[in-house]
Amino acid sequence: MKIHQIVNSHRLSNSYIIELKEDHVLLIDVGNFDIDCFLFWLKRHKKKLHSIIITHEHSDHCCGLNQLYEVATFDLYCSSKCAENMKNSKQNFSIYLDNVPTFEVNIPYFSVDVLSEINIEGTLFSIIETPGHSPGSICIAFQNTIFTGDTILNGIKTLLTLPHSNKKDHANSIEKIKSFLKKDMIIYPGHDEPFIYTEENDIIVV
Repeated sequence: MKIHQIVNSHRLSNSYIIELKEDHVLLIDVGNFDIDCFLFWLKRHKKKLHSIIITHEHSDHCCGLNQLYEVATFDLYCSSKCAENMKNSKQNFSIYLDNVPTFEVNIPYFSVDVLSEINIEGTLFSIIETPGHSPGSICIAFQNTIFTGDTILNGIKTLLTLPHSNKKDHANSIEKIKSFLKKDMIIYPGHDEPFIYTEENDIIVV
């Protein structure tokens, strides 16, 4: 199973393409990457976009959703808090930014609030609700990998001074994530490069 990292120009957030079985792909987070280039990549490699999972509601992780929804069909998964806040330009922060157009996302989605796992084309993805950085944050784990959005970053502490951040919730979320982490697991964060988790590192210490 191949994982491709896209670094978006908006706040250098990451989007990830995961090649699933057969000809389908899963996309985690949709930043402001070139949608036409993505569609060309799918066509060139004879792939189809099956699903999208959004780690949280901040603009740098969902600002490309509306544009992609106009030209592609996919199943969208996120938490209900994420969906609620994506609908509000103040809550997704786009109204305060100059480098991306103000937007609100209001498209059909599957809530992961009551789901511990999602089965996408035969691959099981564990969903971990991890509020703290934002109310709608989730992490996604499968096999020896975990996608952490902005809940765990590479070498820096998660930003917890935003209007709807909560330090106590984040601390509780970190404790929850620890039960999923294994030595040599690959962590794919919402910013910067993926890294390997070791029991000795202090990356997840609040």
